[in-house]
Amino acid sequence: MIGYEFILMFNPQVLECVSVESGNENMLENTERMSAPVEPIIENEEGKVVFAMASIAMGDVPGAYGNGQLASLQWRRKAAGPYNFFLSSIEVLKPNAVPSDMIIEGPFTVAEKVSIELVNVDISRVGNHITASFENVVDDEDDVQLNVLISDNPNFESSEQINEEPLDIQGRSNQFEFDLELDPNTTYYYRIQKVSKTGNVMYESPVYEEVIPPGKCEESIRGDLNNNCKLELSDLIQLLQILSGIDIEPVNQ
Repeated sequence: MIGYEFILMFNPQVLECVSVESGNENMLENTERMSAPVEPIIENEEGKVVFAMASIAMGDVPGAYGNGQLASLQWRRKAAGPYNFFLSSIEVLKPNAVPSDMIIEGPFTVAEKVSIELVNVDISRVGNHITASFENVVDDEDDVQLNVLISDNPNFESSEQINEEPLDIQGRSNQFEFDLELDPNTTYYYRIQKVSKTGNVMYESPVYEEVIPPGKCEESIRGDLNNNCKLELSDLIQLLQILSGIDIEPVNQ
């Protein structure tokens, strides 16, 4: 075969596809045939991702077999609300560029539900100093971290990560502090963002965000989130994205 192609559908009102990367390096497990990704087509307005993988070598390999990962996709949550992924089609191509009668066995995993619960969340700012503390309940096997971001762009198109290393939130109780370097004449946007990886899917969820208008850098601000607020994997993407600039539920604040 010369490659494969799949189409993944999603809710464009809730999600935005940030990137698509190739899956297995080997086209088939028991061959030495390498593969190369074809430039993905990401249509966020329509809620569709088209991705293909091409074999570097041509020709038949009798008895070839294989299984593995089609691709790794990174998502950004745009709005609260539930969503689903749909693998609408998958096609294997022969060297003559026509669909193969090869059997592709499923099911295909496009998302796994992972939930995390934050309780007793408290984030405060005095001048340029920010303190955040919270308790959480999370599966020890889940890879979940926090990043603190700041930006002068409300869409965080150009942002700076404040913490040098991701903040591990595996424990039951957590607290972190940091100082902001702010221009008093500039409006800033900062957010705390949860970053978690489930299987081969990377999620980013904002869990807290605030706008700092010009001249307000020295003003004390305190914000409390509702106790026992439950955030599922996709919803945490919203709270963490405000500090700078696969099935999951929305953040409850």
